[in-house]
Amino acid sequence: MNLTRADLEAINKGDDNYLLDKGDKFYDNNDFKNALEYYYLASAMGNIIAIVHLGYFNLLGRCGKADVNKAIGYFQIAANKKDVEACYALGKIYGSDKWKVRDDEMCVYFYQKAASIMIGSEYLDEMAIAFTRELTDYPRLCHRLALELMPGGQLRTNIMQAYEFLEHAEFGYAKNLSNGQKEYEEAYDEVLDLIEDPIFDEIRDEMDELFNEDCLEDEREYN
Repeated sequence: MNLTRADLEAINKGDDNYLLDKGDKFYDNNDFKNALEYYYLASAMGNIIAIVHLGYFNLLGRCGKADVNKAIGYFQIAANKKDVEACYALGKIYGSDKWKVRDDEMCVYFYQKAASIMIGSEYLDEMAIAFTRELTDYPRLCHRLALELMPGGQLRTNIMQAYEFLEHAEFGYAKNLSNGQKEYEEAYDEVLDLIEDPIFDEIRDEMDELFNEDCLEDEREYN
């Protein structure tokens, strides 16, 4: 890797975003080797997005053998800086058998941490979940947290919060399916079944009205 004059100027000026963007351009062109070098530079300057990218590089083995332990290390560094994507990645890792480190309690811990970052200081306010539109981008997280908030889950039972998370999961999966990601069909159907659970009968109409009349109604694209 030969640094250009612009690269050196960016380093001198502390412009880590320039280096991140350059790494992204290499990545988009499938030049993972050079992308990795620029992510290293940006991460050394404290760029959290670059650190998350390094986590995924190690998790997916973009430039060699996959290393889940290194991936977890990078994600934890970013998670400690309250990065949502890093927390979400850790939740996925611990919630799957794929990487042989499955730990359901850790999965829920990091999913809950990601959700709390998105929701902010009003996390304990039940209505705040409904109005946190960003949650829709993480339907897997919302699906899992809803299950854990229902009776028998790891978290203290909270029917209203569970339903709100299910609504976000429904919208998120629907969006994925409308984009041709058919692998979400089974999860989407499961969420639709959960929403019809009798446990939600007393709040369903109220919550559906809340979601439909406010900021989320345009997300419902898949039938």
